Amino acid sequence: MPEVEGMAETFSEQTVIVAQGSQRKLEQSNDSSKSWLILADSQGVGQQLATLLRSVGEVCTLVFAGEKYQQIAPGEFSINPNQAEDFEEVIETVSGKSPSLYGVVQCWTTEAEVGQGINSEELGSLSKLGCGTTLSLVQALVKGGLSTVPRLWLVTNGAQAVPDNHPVIPGVAQSSVWGMGKVISWEHPELNCTRIDLDPEETLERQADALFQEIWSEDRENQVAWRGDSRYVARLVGTHHREAVAQLADGKTQKPLSFRSGASYLITGGMGGLGLLVANWMVSKGAKHLVLLGRRSPDDATRKKITELEMAGASVVVEKADVSDGESMRGVWQRIEESNRPLGGVIHSAGMLSDGVLQNQSWSSFEQVMAPKVQGAWHLHQLSLNQSLDFFVLFSSAASLLGSPGQGNHSAANGFLDGLAHYRRTMGLPGLSIHWGAVSQVGEAAERGADVRANQQGMGAISPAQVLESLELLMSGSDVEVGVVPIEWSRWQERVAQWPFLADWQETILKVAEPS
Repeated sequence: MPEVEGMAETFSEQTVIVAQGSQRKLEQSNDSSKSWLILADSQGVGQQLATLLRSVGEVCTLVFAGEKYQQIAPGEFSINPNQAEDFEEVIETVSGKSPSLYGVVQCWTTEAEVGQGINSEELGSLSKLGCGTTLSLVQALVKGGLSTVPRLWLVTNGAQAVPDNHPVIPGVAQSSVWGMGKVISWEHPELNCTRIDLDPEETLERQADALFQEIWSEDRENQVAWRGDSRYVARLVGTHHREAVAQLADGKTQKPLSFRSGASYLITGGMGGLGLLVANWMVSKGAKHLVLLGRRSPDDATRKKITELEMAGASVVVEKADVSDGESMRGVWQRIEESNRPLGGVIHSAGMLSDGVLQNQSWSSFEQVMAPKVQGAWHLHQLSLNQSLDFFVLFSSAASLLGSPGQGNHSAANGFLDGLAHYRRTMGLPGLSIHWGAVSQVGEAAERGADVRANQQGMGAISPAQVLESLELLMSGSDVEVGVVPIEWSRWQERVAQWPFLADWQETILKVAEPS
């Protein structure tokens, strides 16, 4: 298997998983009085934070979600979350006062809590409340022409998985904000965007105290989760797959992957280049019944590939449906159930791109990218709850792992997939989210030159063969969230120095940078 040679080194040095690192202590700020703008949530965390800040002499302005822009009390405003102009107006008003605006704390992002019964329309509204208002906020801050650029904190509540068996995650809908935040860091480093995930099991007072400690400190960590009295910081760490990849190169695996001949397997985005690649691989591993789902009818080239699958012994059902449309997906599920071939697993590879820097994005451009990932994945999750699946694989992106300039919507959409994989695992259900880097030769991203963009960012492309080798390895394992990202570490020295998230790779960078 020539394509596999060298893959052990690739996985150990370049493929990564997300984990929260050890706890860190905070150093308190000794600065003089500062001014804060707090987008206050309906639960009261933002208001309690303002009380704590005012108790130490800070100046706070609270902004509540309302019907229109208006000042409702001294130091308190309401704005319409759907009106970008309201964000601009309140920032202009507050920034014109003394002292200059030091920090903006976005607590509206904590509102999006989901239950099993929530429908996709409600989920879309929660996404807009989180990512939509954050988009308007960032645009207003950048457009404001402020003499001193404030620091931005994005606050979530139970949106991130942490070690030590802490329960997760009622805030799964908020995980999109974390993906978006990584792109904010790329495009607007001047905002020093920091994500803070609060403990959903703590009282409001304890949550506000943790948040106060965080923003009152001079700490440079920008991805933090609080659980009880413990503070966790995000770190990118290497996988443990070196041995397994070496065995794969020898044609051996500890747990050979195969598919049940009597089961059906659903692939969304199944008529795209990546979906068909996976379909062909699954048939080679024993799958006999595939359901390929896509928004469009197959063209001649796709029909030819489907015929090849059938000639290889598989029955292939083509479903023309939008995965983000609940009614359509319920119809698809009914037809799968009526086939008397139980659903054995789901691979969610559907998606679309609409790139552009945040300053040029609108909520509609966010919605069209998020719908197949967010609402689509939620439909798959809900509809499969009463079925015993062997796997539930979500095709995420390196964009939600490392960020990608011009892909704020894409990063936000895939951030939800990452959260959903963890959410399912806490329910005892299968869930795996794979952050794919740029894939060469197949898929919409390849057609749009994603490999060129990745190279500009110091990342290589993954060949189709490497996609399948990685997929087999990961589906045979127990990881929840994994990245398959070829990184040219010699070009990441500056990022590693700037990003705490990459701190554990400092030694790797130094080794790569040494002259041979």
